[in-house]
Amino acid sequence: MRIGRLAGATLGLELDRTDDEAVPTMGWKLDAGAAAYPQVFSSSNAFGTATAGGSLYIPLMRAGGPHLAVRAGGDMA
Repeated sequence: MRIGRLAGATLGLELDRTDDEAVPTMGWKLDAGAAAYPQVFSSSNAFGTATAGGSLYIPLMRAGGPHLAVRAGGDMA
């Protein structure tokens, strides 16, 4: 019988400076997260993951008009 990973830990952070949570038209958002899974019992390796992302919202005209939205992010294991 082989017993694998049983436990891990995660951590996350989110910053939201937009004008509307549902449909933002100005402001920015940042989010990041990390997870770690140690070597437990018969598992061969410990490993971790990390993620990060951001969004930027820029109004092009007056309020209620068109806006530019840009989003970028990445993951690493």
